[in-house]
Amino acid sequence: MTTADSAALTPGALDDLRVLDLTGRLGQYCGRLLASLGADVIRVEPPGGGVPRRAHPLADGLPEADASLDFWFHNLRKRSVVADLDTDDGRALVARLAAGADILLESETPGVMAARGLDYATLAKANPALIYASITPFGQTGPYARFAASDITLMAVGGQMWLCGYPDAPPARLAGQQAYMQAGLHASYATLIALRHRDLTSQGQHIDLSTQDCIATAMETAMQFWDLRRELRVRTGAERRSPGAGPYPCADGVVQWMAPATANGWANLCAWLREEGVEGDYDGPEWSEPTYRVAHLEEFDRWFIPWVMTKAKSELAAGARRHHLTIGPVRNVDEILADDHIEARGYWTAVESPDGRVRSRAPGVPLIMSETPLRAGGRAPCLGEHTEEVADEPPREPVARIAEDRRSNPEDALDGVRVVDFSWFGAGPMGTMVLADHGAEVIRIESEYRLDGLRRAGPKRDGETGPNHSGYYNNHNSSKLSVRLNMNTPGGRALVGRLIKTADVVIDNLNTGVMQKWGLGYEELRALKPDLIVVNMPMMGLTGPRKDEIGFGATLTGICGLNALTGFPNQMPVGVGTNFPDYSCNPYHAMSAVLAALHYRERTGLGQHIELSQVESTLQLLGPAFLEYTVTGQLPERQGNLDPLAAPHGAYRAAGPPTSAGEDDRWIAFGCFTDAHWQALTEEMGSPAWAAEERFATLEGRRAQQKHLDGLVGEWVRTQDAYELMQRLQGRGIPSGVVQDAGDTLDRDPQLRAREHFQLLHHPEAGEAWYDAPPVKLSRTPGRLHAPAPCLGQHNDYIFRDVLGLGDSEYDEYDRQGVFF
Repeated sequence: MTTADSAALTPGALDDLRVLDLTGRLGQYCGRLLASLGADVIRVEPPGGGVPRRAHPLADGLPEADASLDFWFHNLRKRSVVADLDTDDGRALVARLAAGADILLESETPGVMAARGLDYATLAKANPALIYASITPFGQTGPYARFAASDITLMAVGGQMWLCGYPDAPPARLAGQQAYMQAGLHASYATLIALRHRDLTSQGQHIDLSTQDCIATAMETAMQFWDLRRELRVRTGAERRSPGAGPYPCADGVVQWMAPATANGWANLCAWLREEGVEGDYDGPEWSEPTYRVAHLEEFDRWFIPWVMTKAKSELAAGARRHHLTIGPVRNVDEILADDHIEARGYWTAVESPDGRVRSRAPGVPLIMSETPLRAGGRAPCLGEHTEEVADEPPREPVARIAEDRRSNPEDALDGVRVVDFSWFGAGPMGTMVLADHGAEVIRIESEYRLDGLRRAGPKRDGETGPNHSGYYNNHNSSKLSVRLNMNTPGGRALVGRLIKTADVVIDNLNTGVMQKWGLGYEELRALKPDLIVVNMPMMGLTGPRKDEIGFGATLTGICGLNALTGFPNQMPVGVGTNFPDYSCNPYHAMSAVLAALHYRERTGLGQHIELSQVESTLQLLGPAFLEYTVTGQLPERQGNLDPLAAPHGAYRAAGPPTSAGEDDRWIAFGCFTDAHWQALTEEMGSPAWAAEERFATLEGRRAQQKHLDGLVGEWVRTQDAYELMQRLQGRGIPSGVVQDAGDTLDRDPQLRAREHFQLLHHPEAGEAWYDAPPVKLSRTPGRLHAPAPCLGQHNDYIFRDVLGLGDSEYDEYDRQGVFF
């Protein structure tokens, strides 16, 4: 148990585990999350602390090693040991600690740990139960495996950056170093999948995580639009797709509307406008057709925008709640900290500087676990604070020692785990797909009475209209089963209760109260099966004054600060280009909790309730921004593509090649983080005279001249082929990457192809299409696409006849009652 955890009165799901964290900025959130779940995480740092302790934002008046607010947030509740891995003593210390560790996290360039004698193959000889996660930009294999990378270059080559920003401006990276966060989130669930396998077999394994693969998985529908329709999703800026959907300026800022997104959304919006006396014939019968609304967007906006401009964000949000509409006020961290709902739920926590001298307010834990509450708050360690303490501890045995007669040898890590899945749209299905890819039997509870919106959504091939043809739905529901079951019938509820008695996990991301209406609240479910793990993922949580508020990923990015801090300061904030929380924090926080709960149940026999507020989970993505405001008083602002540790740094328009759609919109991202990088770039540019000017000699000087410098560098890049330039800059050690569109990632990228990131599956109705494969590779239980997405109700016979044992007459009677609708 860590020093910070010594006062904890409740068990942690992972409090029997020790983790060695050797990561840099890439992957350190994984160790943070494992520590929150109760693990003893020992951060092994080089003398001086390395780059993570210098990451911005910084607190004033503290020693350099303690000043990074980014480090505070990502290293809460860890211990710190200093070891120089370029020395025999340092390597010997890590080898000794690894012999008794359960998990080791590292983010070195492939080959570096092997050269030190600290690779998985070497350490596993002394500790066969070791789970060893290599968290790297491009994975251990492929032509880009040893390429240099940074947050912006990973967002570029992964395809996410292409979708973010305005069409007439450079692509924008997401605020908050989201490539690094993606790596940490995926690493968290991956290590716990490996832990589940080890709980059954006593065997450790190697995890090979490519951050590029993780980011490519988060492109939403961009790959499917290219694959199925050869349509290229692009940056849309302030463009609105249809009336009441998109960013709208208001009296005191911007709101992200998704009014027609719900079943009755358009009618509710029209009723509100009539109440307000807004003139126009927007509620005529023709306006109920989505295609008509899209064609008459400008006409609607002439009525709508003047009204919106008279309202404050808070007024619009309150009105939207009254009318059951979906809206996301674009808020910065000061407004979020003042949110009465988040305050009422007790979310915020106290965080201290490593030396304990500074106390501040920060996001708390991303979710609530009933039996094993996550550890909130505390502090990150001082550099080397626990070196002597750890050195004096007796040798430790890893916990994976089970009796021979209890061992099994599953082909997939989650073989034998059954999940009853009520989730829909994005965040829930993305999470359960992780479980399905690794062998869990995930049974989707669906109904034509309330069809999953993704089954209706595009893209679909021309002429395809049914519920089984959506590329959006199919890519996020591979390897799952589907039953049609009308939960609004007594028979439907009775059958699902029988099914739940056979399950390990039940999950939903429905509106607060829906499961309870069906008699499926946690207490009722626990009565059916006491060791059940139950996950609720409502937007605002199950309690609080606004618990009934509804939303989607695109509104979450406004509510939680991503929109306010992403993009360029001279442009209206317009979002990040996707429903990003649905493909990052929310599914992977939830799945990490499920897997930790399975480990705890294996030890104790106890199930538990997991409550994930999607707002509170999403706020983790900007943790350092909240610390910046509460510690320094400085309100974070949009910075475009600038980086405080690099100059030049950004996305620069190149000469070509054309985009996948044949357009002249080709960009390359790179940054000079060291003077050596700058020297190498100037040599690549042919050593122009201006580059030798004194004002560009230091990082501080280049940062001060960033705008002018961008113009000079950009003028040269405009003459270069982006892919050729990336190869040359990489040859000089400069982190660089082409800003790739979805067609590039699917058709052109040699690294994604080498790692088989996209896999071709044949769907019985939708036909052949490309799917995202599991983005993280495990050496013993690699995960795989077991089958294409299910057709609606495809597995009714298997579940209700074979699993539950219904006879023909009983099945037919349920069918007659409309239960299987």
